[in-house]
Amino acid sequence: MGFKNLKNKKWFAILTNTYVLVLTVFAIWMLFFDTNSLLIHRELEKEIRNLQKTQRFLRNEIEKDKKVLAPDGVTYFNTPKLVAKTQIVGTIATPIIVEDKIVVATDSGLFLYKLVKTKNNEHELVLLDKVPDLEIDATPIVWDNKVYIAVRNGYMYCFGDN
Repeated sequence: MGFKNLKNKKWFAILTNTYVLVLTVFAIWMLFFDTNSLLIHRELEKEIRNLQKTQRFLRNEIEKDKKVLAPDGVTYFNTPKLVAKTQIVGTIATPIIVEDKIVVATDSGLFLYKLVKTKNNEHELVLLDKVPDLEIDATPIVWDNKVYIAVRNGYMYCFGDN
């Protein structure tokens, strides 16, 4: 079979069509030789998956190993996790805990919060009560189930049930 016979075949005519040849060269170039080729993308995706797997592993290891030094300088505790947070006005006073409630003294008053568990198993600080318009710099104290606080206006206040 000579070249003339081969040239007359229908499949040869299709394969030697200019558009088919250009498309074939383009496809081979894009798949194998281009800087954004399919092979390079597959390698990069595999590398990304490996790095993500390593990242997950290392994060788990870090969580296991995280320890915080206690004030005594000897004891180590697990790193605390954020359970809940709420926006309050500026304060220099330290919050105090009274039974299951938190008393917060701020520049705009005294606030009483309770930490409650929500339906989706998270925690939320719920405002139970507030005494507004008090500029407080001091940390409150508790005695006999009453909260005592000194305020910038020169008075000391006592809050409680009776």
